[in-house]
Amino acid sequence: MFKKNRVSYLYRTAQPPTLAAFRPWGIQRELVVQDLPDSLQKYETLNCRQNSFHFFQINLTYFLLLLDINKTKGMESPQKSVGSQALNYGIVTGLVMVVYALLLYVFDATTNQYLGYGSYVILLIGIIIATKFFRDKENNGYLNYSKGIGLGTLMALYSSIISGIFTFVLYKYIDPQAIEPMLQQAKEEMYRRGIEGDQLEQSIAVTRQFLKPHWMAISGIFYTTIVGLILSLVVSVFLKRTEQER
Repeated sequence: MFKKNRVSYLYRTAQPPTLAAFRPWGIQRELVVQDLPDSLQKYETLNCRQNSFHFFQINLTYFLLLLDINKTKGMESPQKSVGSQALNYGIVTGLVMVVYALLLYVFDATTNQYLGYGSYVILLIGIIIATKFFRDKENNGYLNYSKGIGLGTLMALYSSIISGIFTFVLYKYIDPQAIEPMLQQAKEEMYRRGIEGDQLEQSIAVTRQFLKPHWMAISGIFYTTIVGLILSLVVSVFLKRTEQER
């Protein structure tokens, strides 16, 4: 009699309090209770039901808690990463730079060096807007220095790729002769520096190679990204914000 009771007790305490093990444990528990003497079956059956109800309450509470946590997470808006934010603003900034370059082409001002700096002004404005929006709207009002630099540099890279594609298409397919005014401007600049004769011809030949559409696009991507890095270094100094500074 005592041996069966001890086996029944050990079997009961060894069961894990999980919802998956609840039903098998209940079935096996009833089988063990039936093997006990009549004087103990009533007590053990009642104890079994109480423990079963207790485990059911624990599992039900745990399930409802998980359900509430998942529902709360679903209602929260996920924060955008630096890469996605840089991509979005890089595309917009790149398209604005394309429109600006197209205006310069239409008004025959592609050789104007001062107007050419307008693309970098557009890039600077885009970096400022993207960094400030990411800090205030997507990153809970905080921004460390390295993340600001990464955001601005990536944005400059994406925008330069779009601008580079436009440059390649324009001078390769739309108007290949538009490179000649640039080559003439470079030749006049060499005259002013005192370069003449064979040295002038060699310099013009080298310049002509670098004014091919694919080299113009590649160099544009490279220099625009470098400029974006420098601008991001400056912008992040003023827009960075930590918990201590807030």
